[in-house]
Amino acid sequence: MKMRNMSKNALAVAVGAGLAAMPVLSAQAYEFSISGQVNRSAVMLDNGNDDSIFFTDNDSSSSRLRASGSGDYGGGKAGFNWEHQFESNPNNKIDLPGVLDSKGKISAGPDSDSLRKMDAWFSGDWGKLSLGQASAATDAVTEVDLGGIEWAGGVYAFPIDQMAGANFVSSTGAPIGVVVSSVITSFDGGRTDRVRYDSPQLGGALSFAVSLGNGERLEANIGGNHEFGASAFAWKVGIRDDGDIGASVPGSGGSIVPDNVEPSRTVGSASLRIGSWSFTAAFADVDKDVTGADDPSTIYTKVGYHADNGHNFAIGIGSYDDVAQDNDEAEIFQFGWGYSPNSSVDLYASWTEAELDRPGLSVDDITALQVGTRIKFK
Repeated sequence: MKMRNMSKNALAVAVGAGLAAMPVLSAQAYEFSISGQVNRSAVMLDNGNDDSIFFTDNDSSSSRLRASGSGDYGGGKAGFNWEHQFESNPNNKIDLPGVLDSKGKISAGPDSDSLRKMDAWFSGDWGKLSLGQASAATDAVTEVDLGGIEWAGGVYAFPIDQMAGANFVSSTGAPIGVVVSSVITSFDGGRTDRVRYDSPQLGGALSFAVSLGNGERLEANIGGNHEFGASAFAWKVGIRDDGDIGASVPGSGGSIVPDNVEPSRTVGSASLRIGSWSFTAAFADVDKDVTGADDPSTIYTKVGYHADNGHNFAIGIGSYDDVAQDNDEAEIFQFGWGYSPNSSVDLYASWTEAELDRPGLSVDDITALQVGTRIKFK
């Protein structure tokens, strides 16, 4: 779905008018808090030719430190979010046969130290306006999930963190130059520098959001949360238009000629909880705006069960077509378990298998068994 007819200039004018109309903040102390989490896991990775155990940070919900604060002003609240990610050997970077350290042992991927959020916001009865690096409007739109263990080893719409950087190998054991994340993805909007508006609850159940990012990347979503006695249903659908991304081809004299490529995507997910059971589905459909090329599409489904003793179980299956190149067909199968003895401690385990069918190649499956814990603090 295209959003070319939506006015980016109108959004910018509306944001500026909203800022100008806000009352001046009064001098007062802000509420301020420090919080974060550590999420560590052990991953046994097998690419069909090699296998090894890695001790990693779980990128499904990475180790991080955050600071947040807010305070009242005449028309509502103003605040900020700052969040930094610190990962030692992130599981989405590990690969086989691995890298030998000075003692001849296999080590994992490089450490990761990156900014996740740097965001300022204002809110009131009119909604919420955010400016900075944080979630774009299609971020997590494919991750609506009432199952309760989406963080457990990556049992959610992007279920490959524990093997994202692993290379598929041929039946001879030779890498084919294709990592799992290049053929299996949720096309999530992610975090970026943007201005974003979130509506208040409409009719007690519906809400929408719109964001404008660098390069005129325009995104929007609408969703709802509905309760029916002991059951619940949640859903969200989003659209994204990347604008003219300036895709280019070499020109005469080494110059670059714009190609006027304007890709877009439609994404969404829904989740139904009935008693102890949950049923979740997510999809993505991409228009690459390239003549003659197949457009990627994905579908992911999950069934979850919440036992009376607090243990959660889930089975997930995903199908991903034409993501890296035309005629690619990838699939993923997954089992997961999670348990939270209290609000600060999570325990989890999962098994994941990724398959790739590429014409002309015989490719081994990749499997990962992951066990870990997430400990939160504030």
